Amino acid sequence: MNDFSFQLSEPYRKHMNHVREILIAELGIGRDEATQLMNSYWVGIDDLNETDEILLSEEPFYYAFCIIHHPTLRDNQPEWYTDHGAYREMSIPRFGSHRTGLWFSY
Repeated sequence: MNDFSFQLSEPYRKHMNHVREILIAELGIGRDEATQLMNSYWVGIDDLNETDEILLSEEPFYYAFCIIHHPTLRDNQPEWYTDHGAYREMSIPRFGSHRTGLWFSY
């Protein structure tokens, strides 16, 4: 089942599910709202597959924070990455985040 507005290969499905989990934890929103935010962020994308490796080069935490701080979707702080505290949080999600309690394995 794919509840995103774009087709996903298996590696992307895992990646996008992690992004959604972070959005849910960080924003305190439901699965449907998180999915809608992601569909709005990636509007115009029809298909993500292994040949589109560029999106897999960033951690899910990065994309979640891009959505959270998007100018029109959320709080309009698109330069969130200049906040060293936020970036430090971003640097550890592969091993786990003490803030969200989410743990990722690839």
